[in-house]
Amino acid sequence: MNSCCPGNNATLIAFINSNYRPVVPIESDTELVRNEIVDSYSILELITFIEGNFDLNIPDEDIRPDNFRTVDAMCVMVERLRVGNDAT
Repeated sequence: MNSCCPGNNATLIAFINSNYRPVVPIESDTELVRNEIVDSYSILELITFIEGNFDLNIPDEDIRPDNFRTVDAMCVMVERLRVGNDAT
């Protein structure tokens, strides 16, 4: 189940499919590291993309593999950080 805005989900999927060119296009629940679609360098690129595209700052404590495991996981993190930003 995806708790992310559909637009965020589609944006991340398009970025990953375009930049990392998986053999089969990914879906929101595709295991990105397990399927060798992204690696540690790709995660750094994803952090930069998310921060720039969604106007967020990802704190160091959120740079964990489980937050980048799937697009769904990234979307949950984005939404959580947005809620946190709205509260400040």
